[in-house]
Amino acid sequence: AGGITVLLGLYLVLVVSRKEHHHWSTLPSPRLRTLIGRDAQGRGFRTITTVAAISVVIGALFATMLLNSGAAYSINTIKDKLGGEIIVVPQAAVISRQPFYTFLYNASSNYIDAELAQTLVSVPGVKEVSPELLISQFSPSGGCGGLSMEYILAVDPAANLMLRSWLPKNVTQPLAGNTAILGAEVPPFYTLPGQGKFYGVQLQQQARLPRTGTFMDHVLFISFDTAEDMLQWQTIQMLTMHAAANSPEMAQMLGSFPPLTFQNGQVSDFSVKLQDGANADQVASEIESTLSNVRALTVNSLVKSASLRLSGLLSIFSYAGGLVWVGSVLLVSTVTTLAVNERRTEIGLIRAVGGTRGFIRRMVTAQTLLLASVAGLIGIIGGYAYFYTSYT
Repeated sequence: AGGITVLLGLYLVLVVSRKEHHHWSTLPSPRLRTLIGRDAQGRGFRTITTVAAISVVIGALFATMLLNSGAAYSINTIKDKLGGEIIVVPQAAVISRQPFYTFLYNASSNYIDAELAQTLVSVPGVKEVSPELLISQFSPSGGCGGLSMEYILAVDPAANLMLRSWLPKNVTQPLAGNTAILGAEVPPFYTLPGQGKFYGVQLQQQARLPRTGTFMDHVLFISFDTAEDMLQWQTIQMLTMHAAANSPEMAQMLGSFPPLTFQNGQVSDFSVKLQDGANADQVASEIESTLSNVRALTVNSLVKSASLRLSGLLSIFSYAGGLVWVGSVLLVSTVTTLAVNERRTEIGLIRAVGGTRGFIRRMVTAQTLLLASVAGLIGIIGGYAYFYTSYT
């Protein structure tokens, strides 16, 4: 609707106004474009402020529309790129209310024996199992909330389904040594207090994943060997300091990082890839009946949950956007009314020399459409530029 309005306004002013040529008595008639241009120059401050106000409104609406569309696209994209159709987590794991914007589960002391992967592979319909271990989470900015958190995740680089889908093709031997693969939103190591040193292990950035708009943008992927080195460092420090993991001395040494609670041979979850034609819900039920103290969550159910929440958010934005559109129309109407009242003398002069009421109506309408069209075009370009520079 905004694009059509912009095109229509520019067409009426730049094309139709050129053809406007009525003879008033014996005087040559001025074109609408000439009258509109002189009025805009004579009332420059009012014109600029009006265009700026309308541009801000249109730009905000356009950027919001792009943001909402991008969120929906991210949900569908991450569903395809997770690689697995089922996520197996401990029974006591706390599932995030926004699974595709924050991490799927919160860090806890509940883990799964890594050897259960062999049992999972034997479940009918299961094709591949990828273990993952949530090491820790931290907030580099000191903020609160899931969107300000960064997550350290240990994976098997050869079998991890997410890395297989997102890893750049030019990366060979991923996560060799103490290297890390960073999500798009993870701050550079040199900006962090430890400058990339976590639990006594200095990480080296190997690659950065493309932006997904989901929790993957906030994940540091490391290998299980690196995770064992971190756990070993913490164990040595505890023995050296004769301190417990939750002691004040240990907390001071770890700083903003929580103590590690996992043991070697434990994982936080399994990502399960199904065979072609397998029913995800049936396989999930079979997994829960085969393994005790686990929950098998289908990716489709998580997508549905996220989509429902997104639909509610979009509804709120739709109502708010409708109110803003009404306000924009009232703003343009008010400006037009004020402009007409200010130009009573000028309009009277035009009428006195032979200008018709139709010409006056066309002049006011063309000026209003031009003002709204130019402001809308500036707002759309500005909104897109802001969105592009901020989220790409």
